[in-house]
Amino acid sequence: MARIITLIICCGFAAMFLYVGAMQFWQQRRNLAHAEPVDAIIVHSAVKVSKTPDTDQRVGFSNSTTSYLPEVRFRYGVAGTEYMSERLRPSIIEQSYGSEREAAEVLAPFPLDARVRAHVNKAHPDQAFLIAERSNGPLVFLVLGVMLPPLGWVVGKYV
Repeated sequence: MARIITLIICCGFAAMFLYVGAMQFWQQRRNLAHAEPVDAIIVHSAVKVSKTPDTDQRVGFSNSTTSYLPEVRFRYGVAGTEYMSERLRPSIIEQSYGSEREAAEVLAPFPLDARVRAHVNKAHPDQAFLIAERSNGPLVFLVLGVMLPPLGWVVGKYV
């Protein structure tokens, strides 16, 4: 019974990863194919630090991790309507970094109050982005979606 429950849970997560990965893959592709330049103003640019709690109770040991997420928000206009976006790349899947320096390097071209060039698919004007390159995020989600069911089956054998 535990094997079936484990497999069902893994398949549920796999379906979610496959759905998000596929939707973001196509959205990213569409946004890049139809991207038009638009002037934007950076209204927020900062590195967000996220630290997981230390659950290792031994003295001198820590299993916490720290990640750094570049955060940006910019204002732009399309056809007389003003919009705000937080996207660095054409996918909603964000990329965090292992060091503050790496995250800050991504934000370097986008300082607070800077006038920059953003990109927007005018069919979806609320989805503007700053860096016109593909993100690997959708591919990672697709790979996880494919790998979870076999992993659930193997784990279920030993539960």
